[in-house]
Amino acid sequence: MIAAGVVNLADRVALLLLPMVSLLLFEMIWKVVYLTAFALPLWSTHQINEAVAEDIKTVVMVVIFIPLSRGATRSRSGPEAR
Repeated sequence: MIAAGVVNLADRVALLLLPMVSLLLFEMIWKVVYLTAFALPLWSTHQINEAVAEDIKTVVMVVIFIPLSRGATRSRSGPEAR
């Protein structure tokens, strides 16, 4: 009986987190577009000022750390972690 409750709870949590996955994917896509369409041309022509550099740094941090954190959680939740 407890196992059925845990499975039901896991299904509910998965349904709640599904919209977050699409939101994270959207965030990643627009940040990669920003980096390639806006930051890369400025960088290649050496026209980056301090404000743009701060924006680029913020965007790059998110683009790098979201996939890394996702990979770390996936590797810990595998069958070999038990």
